[in-house]
Amino acid sequence: MSIKTQITDGIKTAMRAKDTATLSTLRNIKAKITEKEKLSGEVSEEEIQGMIEKYVKEREQAIDNAKQADREDLIPQEEAEIALLKPFLPEKMTEEETRAFVQKLVDEGKNNIGAIMKEAGPLGGKVDKKLLSQIAKELTA
Repeated sequence: MSIKTQITDGIKTAMRAKDTATLSTLRNIKAKITEKEKLSGEVSEEEIQGMIEKYVKEREQAIDNAKQADREDLIPQEEAEIALLKPFLPEKMTEEETRAFVQKLVDEGKNNIGAIMKEAGPLGGKVDKKLLSQIAKELTA
């Protein structure tokens, strides 16, 4: 079942259950997908995952901002949205897997961060780019 179909089914389920938080989050994602479809036609699963990943990163940033502003009351809502969207994202590589991937590239002679990041491109959302960059800096230094 496609991600778009799962989101639509989730919206229907949330409407029946009168779960406004879930409904709002899924409608936001659905609106982003619809907007992208209007601009560029058909949207692939990878693009949808990218949109969801971006939305999750925005929520994580909102949590950081709430902590800095001492607004602990906003954090549970943001965490709930993240928990709701995580199942739509691919499984991330662990730190050990990422380290092994970078080490393999370094052993192959790719000793600069740009080359390592370029090689990680096809992995898409499976690798945490921030972690990858950090490990690449460690191993290429």
